[in-house]
Amino acid sequence: LPLLTKPVEHRVALIEACLAHAAPAAPVIQFTYAFQPPVPAHLGAYSVRRGKRIFLNFPPATVWVYTRPSA
Repeated sequence: LPLLTKPVEHRVALIEACLAHAAPAAPVIQFTYAFQPPVPAHLGAYSVRRGKRIFLNFPPATVWVYTRPSA
């Protein structure tokens, strides 16, 4: 998804909606060319971690993994 073209409030709402509709332990995966997460962790009820950087892609890309906080 081209999240960086959307306002940050819409990005947060999208990640939270995806997580709300996913299975309890299922992550939301985002593939982006940005070096920072497209949806910052401190703005919503989720956590984010950087997955792999794909250097063979041109331009290099990063995988970001969004999850619900542990209960």
